[in-house]
Amino acid sequence: MFKLIVLLTGLLILGISTQAQLREYRYDQRLAYHRAGNLDTIVVLLRKDAAAPALFSQYRVGFAADYHASLSWKHANQGKTFLLDGQIRNGKYISNNAYKELATANEACAFSLQEGIWELPGYNNCRMYSYKAAEQAELRLYATDRQDNINYTDACATLLEVLGLPTVQLPLGWVVVTVESYQDDEHRDYLMGALLPSAARFEQAIVMNEREIALNLFGTEEERIAFYDSLPHPNYCEAIAWQYQLDEATTARVAEFLADMCSYFNLFGRYDLREFQAYYVRETARRKRHYLTNKLLTSAQATQFQLELEAHQYGNQKKRTIKD
Repeated sequence: MFKLIVLLTGLLILGISTQAQLREYRYDQRLAYHRAGNLDTIVVLLRKDAAAPALFSQYRVGFAADYHASLSWKHANQGKTFLLDGQIRNGKYISNNAYKELATANEACAFSLQEGIWELPGYNNCRMYSYKAAEQAELRLYATDRQDNINYTDACATLLEVLGLPTVQLPLGWVVVTVESYQDDEHRDYLMGALLPSAARFEQAIVMNEREIALNLFGTEEERIAFYDSLPHPNYCEAIAWQYQLDEATTARVAEFLADMCSYFNLFGRYDLREFQAYYVRETARRKRHYLTNKLLTSAQATQFQLELEAHQYGNQKKRTIKD
């Protein structure tokens, strides 16, 4: 289970002192997996030169159309390896909100390569790796050679570890196609979707706050509190001066939104106030559409949601941020 990061009562206020704490990664490869009849899609982002941690996301088409809503990745620090979980804001900025430590001894050699060439729909040159634990069904992992000389091992290891499966060491150019739980030809269950054809071109920038991650993993409670309490921040991060009478459901959505804005501002938004102001407006409209589309708020509630947030936009002005 992920260890949830304890948030301060009310609103999450995260701060940073210098922009050097931000690190940007640029991704140029994307692996996507989808299973017919299942709405879930899995995406793994990576770089050809392995100069960025592989990022995993699983999302459901039609509900969270942006697969960047939630991401997981491996992080090594102080001789330990962690699986981190985070939420993305404004297209590319990740806030780390959960983690778990991975066992030092993994099962990278648990799978054994079987003889022969195996065929799957869309792939006729697969290798099959087999693993069977006592009193459990056999796991079969299928891999294909993309003949591009890219090392997919770390990306596939992240994919498998997030899904709770043993990992496998693959040759250059080889990538996981799918994994199944196999008893016999009539009793087989695919544990993930099949690999989709790769896009001709892919680019994605991701920004992380390294100070936030380090404090979440190794910081003391006092250090984290000082980090969370850093200034400046919008005045609604300390107290919400409500402008309208809202029902309980709408009040909860507004409070959640403003908490997210405080988190984003203190981690990233303070470096470009104009972009933060624009993001606030875009995100207000996006969430309103999301709540209406998924019937999480009525039309009247969604209107009140928007009006309340519009009334707080003045708090994003530089002269109205709280500095001391």
